[in-house]
Amino acid sequence: CGFSMIAQETGPQVAVMETAKMFTAGVRHEEEVRFAIPVDNIVELLRVSAEVSVIGDGQAEVELSFGGKPVLRTVQDGDSVVLATESVPKGKEAAIVLCARGVTGEAGVRWRQLRCTRGEQSFDIPLRFARETEQYPPPALPDPRSTIQQELIEWDWRMHDGIGTPREQRTWSQAVQTVFERGDELIEDLATSVVPVDDQVRRWEGLRAEWQKMTTDNATNETHWEDLWRRVHLLRREIVFRNPLADLGPLVFVKRVPSAFSHQLTQYYGRISRPGGGVFVLDAPGHSMNCRRLEDLLRRRLRERRDEARRRGHGCGDPDRRGVEARQCAGDRRSFRRGKRKVRLRLGGSPS
Repeated sequence: CGFSMIAQETGPQVAVMETAKMFTAGVRHEEEVRFAIPVDNIVELLRVSAEVSVIGDGQAEVELSFGGKPVLRTVQDGDSVVLATESVPKGKEAAIVLCARGVTGEAGVRWRQLRCTRGEQSFDIPLRFARETEQYPPPALPDPRSTIQQELIEWDWRMHDGIGTPREQRTWSQAVQTVFERGDELIEDLATSVVPVDDQVRRWEGLRAEWQKMTTDNATNETHWEDLWRRVHLLRREIVFRNPLADLGPLVFVKRVPSAFSHQLTQYYGRISRPGGGVFVLDAPGHSMNCRRLEDLLRRRLRERRDEARRRGHGCGDPDRRGVEARQCAGDRRSFRRGKRKVRLRLGGSPS
């Protein structure tokens, strides 16, 4: 789908939207994300520029450099700045460095429009990240931070709306119109319920008026269109979760690793499968993407029960004080033989 995530168990996280030529670094206090793109065989004067914006409630310091003095800015939620370097003389080797450092809170630093300018000509610098060799089972990623979750939600909106998709592309104006149509249906449905949505409807109509005005203004740029599109989507999402039916509670889902090839042998019989995946619980759908794996919970519970059994003197695989060897523990009831008589044992109980 064009979205990927770079993250370790702890520390900053990066969301890469390769087809949209942008990435977002989620950083907290004193964390740093730095990318370096080597450039050699420079034959003409070159300079580099990039657009940087911030989501989240934090503050960050951003840096762009290209073979010379770095350009530094401190940015926070709602800020959008363009960083531009000085020209690098020909015949020199240099590296394009993009850096985001957390100052306060959690900031999602979004980098886009990374461009190189030569004279009067400008061209995009592709964002291509090295890919790791596939592993099975694949390594588990940590829960995404709130800023990375927001980027994933917005990426889903882009794919649904046809923004930058390879097929059936839509303009920002067309996408906004579709969101209004869907939102109107939601509001109409809630109008017959006891859920108050007066404030949401008032803001919804204000955004509609803004959209109608922008459709007649040919001077409106892409940045303003994207900002309106995002605000309309966010309000529609707020309306969705005003509906009591959207309060689903925890969801259980199965995550599968793609098979060696897509075929019914795998889909129905489990052949050609690859290891990985599991059963997970999403505790707060619509509010957080943090989830827990049931297998980890079951292992912890089994370990706790085993430890409890050992404390009570019925350790698995250990002989009891009368020299009778217990069989493998499996469930609440176990059996073993004393001479020719079969004895049943309950966990925490006595032979019966």
